[in-house]
Amino acid sequence: MRFAKAVLLSYILILGIYHFGIERVETATVIPDHKNVVVNARAIYKALAGRNRAYCIVNKTAWDLRNEGAGTFFKTGESSYLDRSSDIIIYKPNRETFDILGDAEGVATPQWGRTSPSGFGPIANWRESVDPTTILGVCPVAIVPVPPVNCDACKAQVLELTTENKRLHDENVKLRTDLQTLTLKYHELEQKYNNVSCRGFLGLPCTVVKP
Repeated sequence: MRFAKAVLLSYILILGIYHFGIERVETATVIPDHKNVVVNARAIYKALAGRNRAYCIVNKTAWDLRNEGAGTFFKTGESSYLDRSSDIIIYKPNRETFDILGDAEGVATPQWGRTSPSGFGPIANWRESVDPTTILGVCPVAIVPVPPVNCDACKAQVLELTTENKRLHDENVKLRTDLQTLTLKYHELEQKYNNVSCRGFLGLPCTVVKP
């Protein structure tokens, strides 16, 4: 009799879970602190404000963590933008949810912590993040100003390179001149050697060839 009651209770519990939406007790998986990823996204979209900025930060964070299973959280109404939560990302398959922005639509302070009270959300609300490079119209990135060029330093470098170039040119001219001089001397010595060889050693008349 007791066994039959236990089986009946188990069956009722299963029906409650799958047919009446009773939440199961979940065990959180170990997901590292990714506040640095949120900080990076916050810096990229610092020129934006309000819900638009929050949306872009959340989407960029989920995109950067997509290989871990992170996605954006489907939501309408308040604290949302383009049907996405302004401060929550959700992981699959275990449904872990993280609140990544404090005062999301205000100062948007980066943070990383489980949502309350359970730290889980419905997996049906998981949405794939969007490649940020394809939505620049919605999420334009901040333009990093180019530091001014130090003209004095550039002028000094140009002068140094010009001087070095002239030195190398003059050295090249000198080497070419020296080479021509050595070539002439070589021909003169060669002619003298030929004259001495044919007269002194062979005893034959030599035909002098003008260089």
